[in-house]
Amino acid sequence: MMFLRLKEKFRPIAYDDFFELFDNNTTNEYLLDEKQYQLLLLLDGSKTEQEIMYEYDEKSRDVLKELLKELEQLGALEKLSSLQIRVFPKNYPIPYLEAMLWDITSLCNLECAHCYVSKYSSQSKGNDLSIDEVYQLIDETSSMNVRDISLTGGEPLMRKEIRNILKRVVDSNIHLASIFTNGIAVDQDFVDFLKSIVPTPKNFWVRHSLDGMTPKSNAVLRGDKMDPVRLFQKMTDSIRMFVEADISVSVSTGIHRFNVHDITDMYSFMKGLGVRQWRMAVPKPLGRFQMNQRKIGANWSDILEAYHRLIDLHLSEVRMVNGEIIAPISIGIEQVFRTELIGRPMNVFQRGDFACFYHKNRCSIKSNGDVVPCGYFDEMVTGNVRNGGLKQAWENPEMQKIKHICISEVTECRNCLLLDQCGTGCRAVAKMTNGAITAKDPYACYQAPFLKEVVLPLFKKYDFSLKTSEKCSEFSVMEQEVI
Repeated sequence: MMFLRLKEKFRPIAYDDFFELFDNNTTNEYLLDEKQYQLLLLLDGSKTEQEIMYEYDEKSRDVLKELLKELEQLGALEKLSSLQIRVFPKNYPIPYLEAMLWDITSLCNLECAHCYVSKYSSQSKGNDLSIDEVYQLIDETSSMNVRDISLTGGEPLMRKEIRNILKRVVDSNIHLASIFTNGIAVDQDFVDFLKSIVPTPKNFWVRHSLDGMTPKSNAVLRGDKMDPVRLFQKMTDSIRMFVEADISVSVSTGIHRFNVHDITDMYSFMKGLGVRQWRMAVPKPLGRFQMNQRKIGANWSDILEAYHRLIDLHLSEVRMVNGEIIAPISIGIEQVFRTELIGRPMNVFQRGDFACFYHKNRCSIKSNGDVVPCGYFDEMVTGNVRNGGLKQAWENPEMQKIKHICISEVTECRNCLLLDQCGTGCRAVAKMTNGAITAKDPYACYQAPFLKEVVLPLFKKYDFSLKTSEKCSEFSVMEQEVI
């Protein structure tokens, strides 16, 4: 007698309107219908195949057998000779919480000129969650079946228990999506530890800071708390250690006045470092950057010209082979371009869509336990994990009111001809620059025309087609395989 159980790394997840099977190790997603989802919940190790079949009518049994066969082919099903019960999470929040970005500490070893959490971190120092409170939050997150956790700060490696925290997340069967770091505290021992606990290092991301290809340009944003040459060396050495360990590295660069003209040279530099991905963005007018923007901020004409040269160069090196993108590096430019657009459809927004689809089912946890809609909305606290828990804060009507702001509520954008591409931009930038969460985002007013007037012609230049979606997809599940 053999009992059927879904392997631990495979997680049935119920979104608000659809269902998926998620592989924690490979991050592959498989779309399910509701009946298939309910079947997976029966695969808890308490029933034999015959007992499961008995719960279905004759007509459904052939379909059930086929599904079990497909699960075996995926390596998702195990047959056990004794009872070993798997308990599936049942504490689902409504709506579903897909992912959270967690400031694991308020401590940092730098004073970056563009830090958007500087004020909040200063106020939180000495009030970070204790390690017991951290473990309690991880346990609640697991009970809610939250799919992904990413750890940031402050600087996460400044937290003395960081290794225990990382391991607790992985052991709780939550997908550890990424960790953000400036690399200063990274050593080979930490890299080896990280590789030892992450099930598939290629599917885990180290989000690593680097803001220039020279010590001088990098220090413009990273500050003068450390000698610029030593700082640059530590950051680049850290990147190389992760790359050599075959851990996926995504370098994040803030565009400023003193690196904007070096973008194409930086592109070559990033390729030389061996990173898989390079992401760049103009710093948000929040935190310290509010004070420093006039001094170090680049003007938009220089930014867009640099973007143009970079995308042109990048597309000249990209090839499509049997439907697969072959590129020396993947690049992402916030609200403008990403390499994956070559092979995937671009979202097209309708007026009834939510203004921030990416963050609709995500939230941020601050180091003191405050729960906010995203990392940029420090002042919009809807609860604290110390007082009521994560689920209560997530389901708070104030949280969901922000999450469900529609594009049509951004009245200044209603008649814009680029609304379908832009989706009104970032609500945090809108609030900070124009005083209201439903105001216009001035950054988007530069970026959306650039997408139409520059990026699309560059796609045509290199014989790439840019496909658009029929509707805006809220989840990555829209691009997944179907069982």
